[in-house]
Amino acid sequence: MEISGPGMGSFYLNTNKELLKKWKSQVQRLNKSKLCADAAVLDESLLRRCLQFYEVHSDYMLKVADPKSSGVTLPLPTDVPMQFAALPDFYIEDLAEFLQFILQYMPHVADDPSMDRILHLLVVLVCSSNYIGNPYLIAKLVEVIFVMNPAVQPRSQSLNEKFLMHPLALQHLVPALMNFYTDIESTGASSEFYDKFAIRYHLSIILKVMWTIPAHQNRMIEEAKKGKSFVKFVNMLMNDTTFLLDESLDCLKRIHEIQEALENTEEWEKQSRNGRNNPGSSSNSRQRQLAMDEKQCRSYLTLATETVDMFHYLTQKIIGPFLDSHLGDRLAAMLNFNLQQLCGSKCKNLKVKNPEKYGWEPKKLLDSLTDIYLHLDCDAFANTIANDERSYKKELFDDAIGRMRRARIKTEQEIDKFRKLQDKVEDLVRDKNLAETDYGEIPEEFKDPLMDTLLDDPVILPSGTVMEKSIIMRHLLNSQTDPFNRQPLTEDELKPATDLKKKIQQWKIEKRKSKRCIQDLRFKELYPSTQWRSSDTTIYLFQQTSTTLEECTVMCAQNPICRAVFIYQNVCFGISSLTPDSSMRSKVRTFVKQPNYECDGRDFVYYDGLCVMASTDKLNWYEARTYCENQDGHLLVLDSEQKINDTMEFLQTYYQHNSQLYVGAHDGSTEDEWKWVSMTKASDYFYWRIGQPNNEDTEYPNKTANCGAVFPTNDLELQDEYCYDKKRFICEM
Repeated sequence: MEISGPGMGSFYLNTNKELLKKWKSQVQRLNKSKLCADAAVLDESLLRRCLQFYEVHSDYMLKVADPKSSGVTLPLPTDVPMQFAALPDFYIEDLAEFLQFILQYMPHVADDPSMDRILHLLVVLVCSSNYIGNPYLIAKLVEVIFVMNPAVQPRSQSLNEKFLMHPLALQHLVPALMNFYTDIESTGASSEFYDKFAIRYHLSIILKVMWTIPAHQNRMIEEAKKGKSFVKFVNMLMNDTTFLLDESLDCLKRIHEIQEALENTEEWEKQSRNGRNNPGSSSNSRQRQLAMDEKQCRSYLTLATETVDMFHYLTQKIIGPFLDSHLGDRLAAMLNFNLQQLCGSKCKNLKVKNPEKYGWEPKKLLDSLTDIYLHLDCDAFANTIANDERSYKKELFDDAIGRMRRARIKTEQEIDKFRKLQDKVEDLVRDKNLAETDYGEIPEEFKDPLMDTLLDDPVILPSGTVMEKSIIMRHLLNSQTDPFNRQPLTEDELKPATDLKKKIQQWKIEKRKSKRCIQDLRFKELYPSTQWRSSDTTIYLFQQTSTTLEECTVMCAQNPICRAVFIYQNVCFGISSLTPDSSMRSKVRTFVKQPNYECDGRDFVYYDGLCVMASTDKLNWYEARTYCENQDGHLLVLDSEQKINDTMEFLQTYYQHNSQLYVGAHDGSTEDEWKWVSMTKASDYFYWRIGQPNNEDTEYPNKTANCGAVFPTNDLELQDEYCYDKKRFICEM
């Protein structure tokens, strides 16, 4: 029943006045209680006496943990003393909370000689995490170090320097923090997924400050050279960066979408009116979503910025671990994907109002990401970018270069370096496309059970499952368990599947053989077969109907003396030798060499016992050597007069260029001791041009010439050239 009347207004007014008076009285009592508490807990003499107590407390814990030397040296003994293991968690937790309290409210109290022993205990415990079973206690101690940071508490700078320059910290703190960054991935708590980001944020701020101290920076570089532990650290850093950037950018896209909807005032007000009558309406739900996204976006972007910054400063001095065989491709894919988000066609979806509210700085992020590309710029990194078929596109790098230039976040020299990296990647992509082999349907026993891809280096797990080694190694970086039964698993327990690997290699060879080695040189005009038969040295073998070069080539393969084939008016002609008439050669534009079952490479041609391939693309000598090796061959070795003559005939028949070709001669390891790539010792047979080798390159007068090249029209006489000049090349297998 609704009560109303002229006296009801005064009734509510009096009631509200009484409530307001009551609440004001309560606030006054709470303020008095707070002032009394402050007077007690912020009493400086009390806090100093507490500090002296915790000094004795720290001394006791050090003696219990290390009865012999009280933690003077690290690492502590492997076996944890029973007396230390029996201590309750609050021995450490209370100390950590007291230190956080004084650093936050009375930091000058910590500037006391009593802190020396406490800092010693702090270093020892953080660097001996195996002595503390609860990871959250280590996290508490890490938080103390974080609060000491001048960026958090400016008045604790001297204390922070004293801690970081402690002799034990200089030697052991870097690996301890990196290991904890990895170990905190799994704590067993239900909130571990979110806890780890808060803890790693503290760690990233601490490591950033340590990087500015030369002694700690050198220690990080030393850790990177050691290998496995640093690779695990980089793997976790990569996982965090990927997740945090994905979540941040997704939040920004949803914020952008709702902000665009808000601009349509009439429609939004209509939805809002409906929302007041219907709490579950789309307008209300979108407002709740906006509030949640704004909160999460700020949090995720803060964390993401720190992880990207860590990548940025680490890659300035450290490269190798980031290009580890198990990480390189993932790192390139992560960088390419996020570059695509910033520069791709959908980047406008990241545009929001008041971006500073969320900590969103797209120019700064683009600057940092492109810096990482430049820090890692090398042949190995270019290869990992080329392997990324999902996100890498030439247009993406072109767009990034345009944005860098318009935003003026890079110098012209840096942009030029980025462009050269792009050119290097494009060359590799083209080479990979040329070398790619389609094996068709893969037998189930040759597939990795997780990724369903062809096995290349199979290993057997203790459970009996066969996996690709690179895939299981990536899994072990995240979790030391068997992915199929969750049992503990280490790298040492993986056994090579040698027999299966041989079967796969043989299967690949057979598949490549079935494809045949066909060299298709396009033609404009082809003379009738009668002109071939009129030649004294051209023997006509067969004439059969055929519609494709492949069919025609198979017919030739079945005839032991067939040297070549051509198609004219859907008829396949087979011949046993080539006409010596050069005018005839100039008119024949299509010529398919006889395939040979030993020529496994896709671009190789069988010619008088040689499987050879002359490139049309240009690479430096080292890239050319790698390309040939990836085709199961090597750069051409001209170690006999017969081989030189055969190669000359091959080039005159097939090669349409008159430019130099790299071959497999080099003296890179010992000056003037020339070798062929297929030999470990110096060779006696080199057909040098007069005046060669002279260790000079006329195009590069200040560079040494350590690699061999030949001219097709110069009797294949060798001359030494600058190895990094890009030329065509010739492979054999």
